[in-house]
Amino acid sequence: MAMQIDDSEDGASSKIMAPSSVSPSVSVLLHPLVAMNISDHFMRFKAQESLQNDQIVGALIGTQKGRTVEISNSYELRCSVNNDKVLLDMDYFRSREEKFRELTDELMFIGWYTIGNAPNYQDLNLHQQFCQIYDSPLLLKLNPICNYATNLPVSIYETVIDAVDNQAKILFLEIPYTLATEDSERIGVDHIAKTSYSEAITTSSAADNLHAQYNAIKMLHTHIKLITDYVKAVKAGTLTYRHEIMRDISSMCQRLPIAKNKQFTMESINQYNDVLLMACLAAITQGCKNSDEFISKANDLYESAGHRMRTFFY
Repeated sequence: MAMQIDDSEDGASSKIMAPSSVSPSVSVLLHPLVAMNISDHFMRFKAQESLQNDQIVGALIGTQKGRTVEISNSYELRCSVNNDKVLLDMDYFRSREEKFRELTDELMFIGWYTIGNAPNYQDLNLHQQFCQIYDSPLLLKLNPICNYATNLPVSIYETVIDAVDNQAKILFLEIPYTLATEDSERIGVDHIAKTSYSEAITTSSAADNLHAQYNAIKMLHTHIKLITDYVKAVKAGTLTYRHEIMRDISSMCQRLPIAKNKQFTMESINQYNDVLLMACLAAITQGCKNSDEFISKANDLYESAGHRMRTFFY
């Protein structure tokens, strides 16, 4: 089963699509982070020739309040092909879902994604497997070869049960969606949009702001280093003591009374401790990731040999 987009099944796809007269049961809010995650998933698979025949499948997570569904994030899933039938790796899915639940209880599984144009029978087969996990999962399809000028090449579908030839069948119904962004997402999207084109010379507002702050801090560091080097050289006797320069340095230091404030010192120490704590958490997270990868590879090695290694984590 090739990974590339195939539009030859439009006739077959129309047989599993609900008529346009059917009204959607939910309204969807889509975060740009989801589209960026799917695009990154597709580009990495496309760059790996050994994975040409794999299916790009992932889970959508978010929240649902009444008839409003908000898709906030996504993660990748594994699947295999057996007799031209795509099978979802349920064990891997449950493992990923459990890890996300440990991080947050607010987001839950609400659907899945793949790439392509209109839904086909292969998507219907996968959708029925997801229905065993969630009653009414949504399907998001991103078409990477479609070049839209204004709209995202993203379509979202829900399923309805309708009578076709006197038989109840599952049909896909395309539903409209609205983009929902937070401040952090707007900055990231603006940065990616303006830096993703190699021929463009414009930069994002976030990059300009960070660059300006970097230049200011770099200049401040250079000037402070120059002053401290001069004071050390005068103290060591390698440079001549000049009273006017030392008076200027002393006057500048006296203009910083806040540095001697007890409240400032405590806040500075607290901020420094917070930075160290974040660095420590990042190191612990990276260590846990490396340990998880090691355990997974060790389990795969033992399973291939007909054994199962017992670990403290599984």
